[in-house]
Amino acid sequence: MKKIVINLLLILPTYVSAQESINSAGGDIIGDTYIFSYSIGQVFYTTINDGNHNVAQGVQQIYLGDGIGITENNSDEIHLSVFPNPFIEHITIAFDNEITQPYSYELTDVSGRLVKKGAITEHITKVEVNHLSTANYYITVKDKSNKSIKTFKLIKF
Repeated sequence: MKKIVINLLLILPTYVSAQESINSAGGDIIGDTYIFSYSIGQVFYTTINDGNHNVAQGVQQIYLGDGIGITENNSDEIHLSVFPNPFIEHITIAFDNEITQPYSYELTDVSGRLVKKGAITEHITKVEVNHLSTANYYITVKDKSNKSIKTFKLIKF
């Protein structure tokens, strides 16, 4: 019985601290709409590479939230947003002002495959996307000449 207890005491700590790392500093910064976790001085980690993808185990990965937009041209008069991000059933494309020309959108997955596209004729357009699987997507808003205005990275829960 004594040997079993000693063996359990030797094995149990390896399971309890499996996700723990020894860092020189770190913590969480909590704001109204975000949580930012950071660590400094993490020494041990493993990188796996299969030729196409890299995974860094044990290293904190960046999470991009709301407000991620890539402006494709220098048109200062066009202000729009896409929300919510992350989304579940629908996305809303909202222009700050009434639109004077028709726009369109293209929703693609991370490999660039077109998932959905449509017209934008109102300054607020709701896009139903409840059929999509959980993944990252990009939505690009284009003007009437099919020129990209802005691209947003979206996350589907």
